[in-house]
Amino acid sequence: MLYTHKHFGFRTGATFERRKALTPMDTDDPFGPAQTISTGAVTVPVELMLKTKGNSCFYATIGGYYSRNLLAKQNKELCGLSHLGLSESEMGWQWSLGVRIAGFYIEGNNRYGLTPVYTSGPTIYNRTTCCTLGIYF
Repeated sequence: MLYTHKHFGFRTGATFERRKALTPMDTDDPFGPAQTISTGAVTVPVELMLKTKGNSCFYATIGGYYSRNLLAKQNKELCGLSHLGLSESEMGWQWSLGVRIAGFYIEGNNRYGLTPVYTSGPTIYNRTTCCTLGIYF
């Protein structure tokens, strides 16, 4: 959902995300063999927006997000979040820059987790940068 008034706005919604990472099999040996861990999550951002005037515009957003992990895979095998020591949820803040032109948009987003990725083991926080292409209506 997007609500705008002149140069300011409020944006929220929900997205399904697939995340994938290579992590060491043994936390005591970070340079040893790696394993692939992937998760599926629903993320809900809540952002304030500053934009230029008109339907085609440049914009910047800042706000928070909440993610709920739904499933996890270790080396392509489905397993539970607790088996991998993954948190069920994540919260943090994010900011983005984007442009909308003729019904399309391109956006760069930077996300900084404030809660640890793992419930046990090393204290690691999510740091993500991504680019999104889309259609708005």
